[in-house]
Amino acid sequence: MVHLNKLEVDMRSRWSAEQERLAARRVDRDELDFTVAPASAAATCARPPAAIMAAETAAAGSAVHSDLPGDATVGVYEIRGLERLAGVDLSFFPDNRHAVAAVVVLSFPSLEAASSRGAL
Repeated sequence: MVHLNKLEVDMRSRWSAEQERLAARRVDRDELDFTVAPASAAATCARPPAAIMAAETAAAGSAVHSDLPGDATVGVYEIRGLERLAGVDLSFFPDNRHAVAAVVVLSFPSLEAASSRGAL
């Protein structure tokens, strides 16, 4: 039987409370306020699967053409209303107790870093 000292019990209690707080903020439905559509049919606001979009964009060239912030034509797709993109990476050490996390937010369509953070 494992006996926890007061500090370990307190840490586990705080961790559990934080997990419950985060779970309450979870969004489990799409709330997109941008559209991705084939450039020839942008008015339909169809959302093609990402793999198809990536393959067709690569085939058409990766040029990004933009007239307004948040609006761009990428390959054969027209993107409207997208202002930021975010990427997250979480890597665990072999001990499974430590990890490194990184987040980067890019402006769209310039793809310039708007913000980035990392933590161990």
